Amino acid sequence: MRATPWLFLFLSLSFLAGCPTGGFDEDILPPPRVVNATVTPDSFLRFDNTFMVAGQSQIESEAYATAYIAAVDPNDRRTTLAAFKAVNGFDNGVGARVTFRDSKDLGYGRDMFARRRADGGIAIFVDSYRVVPVPGDATQYGPINLDAAVAQDRQFHFSTSAIEFSPIDESDPDSDKIVKMFLYGPPDENGTQLRLTSNNMDGRGERGVPTACLVCHGGTMYPLNADGSFPLISLKSAKMNVLDPITFEFPPMTEAEQEGPIKLVNRMVHDHYVEMGTRADTEQSKWDSAFAAELAAGPYGDDFSANAYDESFVPEGWRQDPNRPDSVEVLYKEVIEPHCIACHSLRGNNSGEEFGNTALINGHEVPLGNATSFSSYEKFISYNDDTIDRVYRRGNMPVSLLNYSRFWRNPAGPPSLLATFLDGFDVFDSNGNVAPPGRPVPLPGANRTVTSPAIQDASASVLTESFAWSIVSMPANGSASLSNGNSSAATLTGDDGDYVLELAATNAMASTTAQVTLTIDSTLAPPPAQLDFATDIREVLATASGANRSCVSCHRTGSSEFAGLPLFLDDTNPNLYKDVVERINFADPENSLLLRKSSALQHGGGIVLDRSVPVENAQFIILLNWIRNGAPCGSDPTFCN
Repeated sequence: MRATPWLFLFLSLSFLAGCPTGGFDEDILPPPRVVNATVTPDSFLRFDNTFMVAGQSQIESEAYATAYIAAVDPNDRRTTLAAFKAVNGFDNGVGARVTFRDSKDLGYGRDMFARRRADGGIAIFVDSYRVVPVPGDATQYGPINLDAAVAQDRQFHFSTSAIEFSPIDESDPDSDKIVKMFLYGPPDENGTQLRLTSNNMDGRGERGVPTACLVCHGGTMYPLNADGSFPLISLKSAKMNVLDPITFEFPPMTEAEQEGPIKLVNRMVHDHYVEMGTRADTEQSKWDSAFAAELAAGPYGDDFSANAYDESFVPEGWRQDPNRPDSVEVLYKEVIEPHCIACHSLRGNNSGEEFGNTALINGHEVPLGNATSFSSYEKFISYNDDTIDRVYRRGNMPVSLLNYSRFWRNPAGPPSLLATFLDGFDVFDSNGNVAPPGRPVPLPGANRTVTSPAIQDASASVLTESFAWSIVSMPANGSASLSNGNSSAATLTGDDGDYVLELAATNAMASTTAQVTLTIDSTLAPPPAQLDFATDIREVLATASGANRSCVSCHRTGSSEFAGLPLFLDDTNPNLYKDVVERINFADPENSLLLRKSSALQHGGGIVLDRSVPVENAQFIILLNWIRNGAPCGSDPTFCN
């Protein structure tokens, strides 16, 4: 199960002889990987909703990284790795040390050191080693990196990651503990490892800290506050990851020796899950730590009484029972555990589980408010259509480059196994085999009512090189024209009625089509171009009435019943417009959290905007038209400063 690394002699003869000594040479860093983005998925370590404004990401910038550092280390006590060690008591010894290759995430050789802090917190730092025999392709970072870590060959010492669980307010040892993350470069000529705000983690270019890290550490990322400070909800959202030795490669003959240290680290991680789960503050968003704690403790018998990690452990929500499909435990062990659960178990908000929003899936009455944690087969499979779209069409899951590459290494393996559990699966090649991502994914938008002329922008389409729009059907005796039909955004001009537009998206591999229906209504009031937040959107948020409750009825400040929700939509919220806009994806409007959550089963409050109900569909269209028109606030100074 764990490959034996290449002999270190081979490493020495083949690579070390040709590499510089006396420190790390930046020339051996891989340049940004050049790929054909129209046929190869290449969006890794990124959040789906990237908060793009005017072409700039609001959560991937030097300013964002700087604000994070100011929040987690306001007194600059951790500017070097040596300082981090001193702050966290490493001068007094190390509790556990583990050396391994991370074969799932980034492929580095890892030398990990961990200890309990005096205040009951945790501190860990990890020296990462990376040998680059072929520059520019991080997927080739293989077992040779483990050899470099074992030898502690500093010319391949790529960086050091450091993480601690400590009081948010260093002047108040009783304040809630949060996870703080830091990254340090290799030693300079004086042996000093300076703190970094970005790093080239996978050969795709510089990525900021903490954004690229929080993708897999349970992060809930939002743009900076109006004063430039780091958002508290994001600051409190990070968690530590469990060590999963199933996905590790170890030095020969040392795996058994490292079972004890791995158990110690996992016990620390488990305990911090439990501590975080006891908090009920709104900024923590009421994360449910029970499943993550089960994953940490379960392989050791829940009470950590077993010495060895039980590789056969399956969490309760994934165990075979008469109501679940055959081989559900095989699905967990072959797909979910190695490729999904480490990140998903750290996500979610359990507030919705308290509201009674359930669905009957395979004979199980399942609360879906926290389904994104994948804590059971039923919660996972509730994302059936999303899984087909994101894993097999868009290719943005799994979220890290190496994990994605491992998943697709053998399409007849994990991809085909997963496909057998997905209803309506249809992503096959010409031979009837499960096909990896590569075909264009046209995204012409959702059906909506508009006024003429109407611009339909499909620039969110994935893996697409060229566009071709056409009118498939139109009202009898009507007239219409379509301009800019060979661009991503076409303009429809016509009489009142229903128009079915077809978008053909093409790349070097194939051409695929998708349709959207635009209903032109000259009496639509207010017309899309006149919609604004202060006048129209606030009204929708207050009146949308699916599941017998409006958005505001739950998402309101001062409510003890719904305490812990991460978003407040009543007028007493001083940042109301900003908070709503932060849930919008301007690059892919239909993928906005504002729309996805309110119309999905996994929304803790149930489906509030059901598109099969005319009045709720009309409210959905108002929101969508507003977003597609740029989501203007309006002129009301109360909300639009």
